[in-house]
Amino acid sequence: MSKYKSENPTFRKNGQIYRVNSGKNKAIFTHQTGKIIEQIERALTWYKRVFAVVFDLRVKVFTLDNLYIKKLLSKLRFYLKKNYKIELFGYSWCREQYKASKQHYHMALMLDGAKINYPHKLLNNIQRMWAEITFEGSLYTPKNCYYMIHRNKKTLNDDTKEQAIYRISYQAKVKSKEKNTARANDYGVSQLKLNSNLNDY
Repeated sequence: MSKYKSENPTFRKNGQIYRVNSGKNKAIFTHQTGKIIEQIERALTWYKRVFAVVFDLRVKVFTLDNLYIKKLLSKLRFYLKKNYKIELFGYSWCREQYKASKQHYHMALMLDGAKINYPHKLLNNIQRMWAEITFEGSLYTPKNCYYMIHRNKKTLNDDTKEQAIYRISYQAKVKSKEKNTARANDYGVSQLKLNSNLNDY
């Protein structure tokens, strides 16, 4: 499948216009961008408030595939269900390798904001899981790493969703994915469906 690229700083999805982290000489992959936006919007049909947190994952040794990410998501599902009673969550990640000898990952989680509203404990536990899986790989937390996105924001004068979409769309950038191997996907996203029984709990 062809990978379409865009340098347009706005992105249209389902009739809505979103500002994305793109521009001249800073192209993004359009399919990946659309999937990221789709998962954030679908998470908001399940949860009145979506807690989005972003972080980076580093490895000690280069790998040809993304098995580490698969293992992390498996551990996360168990952890979120046990500790936060969250069974349904969204995520997106990308694999990058530019000048370094090994890859790194950018990841975002989209969680029930009624169950979690601060990332410190969660990120500490993800760091522990990642270190176990990768034999001492590390987690990096960027500044302003989380967003509380409200479904009903008309009365809140709130642009948090737009900020989160702009931030996470960085994962779709074209640059730094050229070295990815044939066995390693550039990115992955969750498969949240629309909630047909939308509620406002």
